[in-house]
Parts: sequence; C-alpha cells; structure tokens
Amino acid sequence: MFIRRLLVPVDLSARSVHAVAYACELAASSAGAEVDVLHVIAGPGQLRSAVEGYLQRPLPHATADDLGRAHAEVRRLVEESARHDIRPRILVDSGDPAAVIVRTAAESAADLIVMTTRGHRGLGELVLGSVTHKVLNCARCPVLTLARVDSDRDAGAI
Repeated sequence: MFIRRLLVPVDLSARSVHAVAYACELAASSAGAEVDVLHVIAGPGQLRSAVEGYLQRPLPHATADDLGRAHAEVRRLVEESARHDIRPRILVDSGDPAAVIVRTAAESAADLIVMTTRGHRGLGELVLGSVTHKVLNCARCPVLTLARVDSDRDAGAI
C-alpha cells in the first residue's frame, strides 16, 4: 500500500501529541506523505438535541471564536509534535466527531487514519472508545489505532 495522505484526528491531549508524532514518522518513511491533523469540536449530545428540539430552540453550535481558539491549540500541538520537516495541514470542524472524521477522510482521499484510543464508554467500546469504534466501522480507508498513552514521558516516544 502506497501512503500519500494520512489523517490524524486529535482531541488535544497527550495522546494527540503521540498520534501526530507517529503519523509524521510514518509520512517521512513513506516518501514524504502529507499529514492532515483534524480537531472536531463536538456538537450537542443526543439528550440536549432532543430537549432543545422539543423546546423549539436552535441547537448550539461552534462560533467563529471557538473555531479560532481550537485552530490555535491544534497549531501549538502540531508545532510540539511534528517531526522530519513534515508540515501537517491543520483542519478544525464541528459536529459529531466520528462522522466528521469519516467525512474528512473521504473528502481528502486519506490513505490511512491514525488515531488513539480512549476506552472509557460502555462494554462494547471499552477497548477502543466510542469515536474510534465508529470510525473503524465506517471509514473506507484503513484505520491505525495507537494504544492509550499513560504518561507524558510515553507521549514523546515512538
């Protein structure tokens, strides 16, 4: 498989630093593949959506300020973790994280999604995490999941 573009969804945690660093290493070893780093500002949950809909109020959404702050945070994370002169493209969007990740991967023709796992919701998603679980089931390209990083020391090690 020839890798030309990698998509790295990040949640701005230590796990995210690890995922971006890993993707940059992989891109460098794949003849300089391009890396897209995506942060998704989650929309309202199902309960809030139902309540707001019932009350006939508009659903809350990310403002331009929210998107700008998130973009600055992702830029900081990328500067901290990018390797081998790889300059990732920074993407920020809002909505359901899994749906946005899958859509972005399809629209950008990603050859691989590199993401970390969280593993703290429900029995079926205990190992992978709910967003990772959904992406694995819906993405058209392969998904590489990285094990949970337990310390800042491990975040820099590949």
